[in-house]
Amino acid sequence: MNTSALDRTIAEPRALVSWAALYGAIALDVVQVFALVYSDGFTRPLLIAAALVAFIVELLLLAVALRRISSSVAYGLFGLSTASVAAVSIGWLGEPLTPVKAIALLAVVTGAVLLNTEPTTRKARR
Repeated sequence: MNTSALDRTIAEPRALVSWAALYGAIALDVVQVFALVYSDGFTRPLLIAAALVAFIVELLLLAVALRRISSSVAYGLFGLSTASVAAVSIGWLGEPLTPVKAIALLAVVTGAVLLNTEPTTRKARR
C-alpha cells in the first residue's frame, strides 16, 4: 500500500494534535465573535469575559498548531472562521445571503481547500 507523504505526516500523533488545536482555535474564534456581538457594546460583563477567555485560549491553540502546520496553511484555514461566522449569521440570525456574500464565502472555502492540498506539516523546532 503506497501512501503519500501528506497522509503519513497527518497520521503522526503530534500532527493530529496540531490539527485538533487548529480547528479548536477556529471554533473559539467563532465563539469569540458572537460573544462580542451579544455583549451589546461591552455592557454584558459575562460575555466580555467569555470573549477574552476564548481569545486567549484561541491564541494558545494556534501556537500549538503552528508547531507542525505551516503558517500559510494554518492562516488560510483560519479563514474558515470568517466563513463560519457568516454562515451562522445567515443561517440562524437572518442576515440576507447576497450574491456578493455567496461569492466571497465560496472564495474563502475554496482557498482553504486549495491550501490544504499542499504538504502541511513540518518538523517541530526545539
